[in-house]
Amino acid sequence: MVNSITARGASGANYTYFATNGWNWADVPANYLFAHLANGIWQVCYIGECASAKDRFASHERWDEAVRNYGATHILTRQSSSSAEVRRQEERDLILSHNPPMNVHHRPQNALGGLYR
Repeated sequence: MVNSITARGASGANYTYFATNGWNWADVPANYLFAHLANGIWQVCYIGECASAKDRFASHERWDEAVRNYGATHILTRQSSSSAEVRRQEERDLILSHNPPMNVHHRPQNALGGLYR
């Protein structure tokens, strides 16, 4: 299985995320993607950011929807020591570039559709 992806934002910046399907989260700030792997391509349905992965993923209100409606099996994370504004900027950059179906804010007119090789 592919353990990481490099996601390109609308700004041209690249961000590396690491896949997990475990639930032993550290109390660290992070950006994250809900996704599943299909034919070697990550299908991303949601992009977010949080101040604490441990607190956020203990009961994320969108996870069940991601699993049920989009087949999500993994949370891909990118630990961040940056401020909340920098994490939100990365979140917006990726949403603008890839238009994941569960993100209704920052939605672009044209996008790649949340696919990563």
